[in-house]
Amino acid sequence: IVALAADAPPALATMVAQEAIAGVAAVAGVVVGAVVAVVVVEGAAGAVGVETEPSGYNPHAMRVRINGAERELPENTTLLQLLQERGIDPRIVVVEYNYEIIPRERYPEIQLKEGDNLEIVQMVAGG
Repeated sequence: IVALAADAPPALATMVAQEAIAGVAAVAGVVVGAVVAVVVVEGAAGAVGVETEPSGYNPHAMRVRINGAERELPENTTLLQLLQERGIDPRIVVVEYNYEIIPRERYPEIQLKEGDNLEIVQMVAGG
């Protein structure tokens, strides 16, 4: 298993995985920050499958569902922090948190937890 810095470019992770396949192992793992990409070589033909879903154990992360997709977030993330870290202006979105519409003034106090479900809908003007 090769560990790369969290800010390592994805191309570097791909290159390291390819080197691991060509070099030694039938199975190689590449860790990029908190995300693990597992590369598996199957059979003599050398068919390669790449698993891009985050896997592995991160004791300081939680999984939540955002607009139908599972995401890994740091523990103790608030709803407002989530929006700010994603560059979303809280004034132009409506957030449904565990099937309840949350008033904007409550965004800073909503502490996200493992398994939470969020739907973030941006308002669009037009005619």
